[in-house]
Amino acid sequence: MYSICPVSVLEENIKSVPNRRRRYRKVSRKELSLFCRQLSVMINSGVPLLSSLAVLRDQAENSTLKDAFCGIHRMLENGNSFSQALSYYPNVFPGILISMVSAGETGGVLEELLERIAAFFEWEHRVREKIKASITYPAIVLCVAVLAVIFIVAFFVPVFSRILVQMNVEVPLITRILFFISEVLRNLWFVIIAGAGAGIWGVYRAAKRSLRVRQIVDTLFLKMPIIGSMVRKIVIARFCRTVSTLLRVGVPLEKALKLAEKTSGNTVVEESIAQARKSILDGEGMAEPLKKSGVFTPLVLEMIVVGEETGSLTAMLDKAADIYDEEVDNLSSRLTTLIEPALVIIVGAIVCAILLSVFLPLFKVLGSVG
Repeated sequence: MYSICPVSVLEENIKSVPNRRRRYRKVSRKELSLFCRQLSVMINSGVPLLSSLAVLRDQAENSTLKDAFCGIHRMLENGNSFSQALSYYPNVFPGILISMVSAGETGGVLEELLERIAAFFEWEHRVREKIKASITYPAIVLCVAVLAVIFIVAFFVPVFSRILVQMNVEVPLITRILFFISEVLRNLWFVIIAGAGAGIWGVYRAAKRSLRVRQIVDTLFLKMPIIGSMVRKIVIARFCRTVSTLLRVGVPLEKALKLAEKTSGNTVVEESIAQARKSILDGEGMAEPLKKSGVFTPLVLEMIVVGEETGSLTAMLDKAADIYDEEVDNLSSRLTTLIEPALVIIVGAIVCAILLSVFLPLFKVLGSVG
């Protein structure tokens, strides 16, 4: 009978465990997808997990990922599981990745689940790029138009104002308003810029800290024309894709809904998913709580009901995600075409109002001279 006695006891290096309170910069979905894809390929090729992480650590160009890989590598050497090590970096690795890695470790299919989550992150990256591409051009046009109008009002209108004052012409109300705006822009431009910046920052901070402000902002986004429709479809597609991906790898429905609630990106949807999760725990269906939010369409709700009744919820959610993914693709392609005429009309109306307010007094003078 042999006994094992410690020969020496050393204090653990405090750097071997990452600091949970440290705030790490979030990484893009494209980088996360590449990380999962490369790790899956190396593990599937027979490379040990520690060696795979060492390779990824050495080749990582993102300083946040490199730091995270170093900490994860140290924790694995100290006997922690991969999912535990990832959970120490919640700002770097999302909850859906940690849950799927945990399920993969339990079932011994880590490389397969990494491949699935890589495909999921690629889908999220593709959707975000579509949105950016469809919004970038209208945003640039709007900014240029606003700057052009400000330039006209601040520098050209005062010239006409001085001419009309010298001619001692009585100007209409619309012209007096334009002259007032011009004076304000010329003399108080720094106050306007500071006030606008402070207002935007204040709304942003309030939305971060106040749930009520976030609810108001998210509700407004859902009710906006064109943009609201796209946000609604993106939210539905993300919910269906997230829940179906998690259910497919064996994550319980209640936990899958909890993760979908955190990744929805909209407080109105978060509340409805929370109610659906409570309904599941009470032994009821989740379609009715989702219906109350007014976000989910009858098509998705009916597919969820059929999936719950027939035991094919994962397949139904996959089909719904495919449908709304295609709708988001089509709508993003049409978004520029829909917004551009609206911008032209709005900017044209503003320019016409400026010209009308300037030339009305001149026409009056010319008429009196004639």
